Amino acid sequence: MSIAIKDRVDNPPFYSHNINMPNIVSPRTGQVIAGSTVELMVGTPSYKIVDFEKYTKATSGQGHLHIWVDQTNFSKTSAIKATSNIYKLENLTPGPHTVTVELVANNHNSFSPKNISSVSFTTTPAKPEPKKLQSPLMLTLITLVLLLIAAYLMLSKK
Repeated sequence: MSIAIKDRVDNPPFYSHNINMPNIVSPRTGQVIAGSTVELMVGTPSYKIVDFEKYTKATSGQGHLHIWVDQTNFSKTSAIKATSNIYKLENLTPGPHTVTVELVANNHNSFSPKNISSVSFTTTPAKPEPKKLQSPLMLTLITLVLLLIAAYLMLSKK
C-alpha cells in the first residue's frame, strides 16, 4: 500500500513505500516528452534538501541530490549536485534517457544503504510553433485588401 506524504515546505508531495528513498515524481517511467528540457521533480520524504555549500557538516534529516543523466559511472565527481527537489535537465538530445538520483549527506557521502532511484523516459524534437502573422497591423492590411478586391469585383459585375 502506498502512502502520500507532503514533505517539508520546499519539497513536493510524493508516493513511496520506502521513506528513505528519493522518489522521482516527474518524469514518469516510459513518458515521452517533446523538447530538450525536462523538469525533474524528486520527493525526499525524510530529508530536507539543503545547500551543501552552506551546510557542509553531515546532519540528520538533511542532504542534497546527486543526479546522473545517461551515465553508468555514479561517482561524486560526475554527478550534478542539486540543492532543490526540482531541477531542469537541459539540452537533452532526442531519444531514450535514464536519470539516476541519489540522496546523499551534506558532505556528499552516500548513506548506507545507498538511497538511489532511476527513471527512464524518451524525448522527441520540440513541436514547431505555428507561424504567426507578423503583427495586428499586417492582419488589418490583408483584411482591407481583401475587402477592396471583393468590393471591386461586386461593382464590376453591375
